[in-house]
Amino acid sequence: MTENAEAIIKDALSAILVLSEEEPLQQADAQLAIRTMNRMVAAWTIDGINLGYTDIEDLNDDITINVGLYEPLINNLAVALYPKFHKTSIPQIIVAAAVDGLKKIEQYAVEVDEADFSNNLPKGSGIDLPDYTQDRFYPSTDENVIGAETNGSIAQETDTYDEVNP
Repeated sequence: MTENAEAIIKDALSAILVLSEEEPLQQADAQLAIRTMNRMVAAWTIDGINLGYTDIEDLNDDITINVGLYEPLINNLAVALYPKFHKTSIPQIIVAAAVDGLKKIEQYAVEVDEADFSNNLPKGSGIDLPDYTQDRFYPSTDENVIGAETNGSIAQETDTYDEVNP
């Protein structure tokens, strides 16, 4: 179920005891929260956390992220808004919820590419046991061989700095 910006902002302001459930949202508070949320998610995008979020311009705009990320967004928005409304330090329970929420956001949004491991990397030495296998850990493929192996050692690649500038 998609929620609009007003619902997310009201929940964030309620979490930091700025707004009660039945109290109407003030226009100045709404605009501050919209700007804060847009800036916060833009900073996440720079950090590689792309949620598919569309900047909010109006309280009726839909929040365009996965529904499962609404609560983490609310908690982090609450932390971002807290110092704008309070002069005291933020309660640790709110900080903990935001940190946990940011971990969930990162798990959802950050994709880690599969690493390509070479089959001819050194395995170590000194292992001479009868049941020890000499099989390589990574399967052998031609496209992931590093350098050129000659008689058990890796030769220098061509067009390297030392070869070009002796």
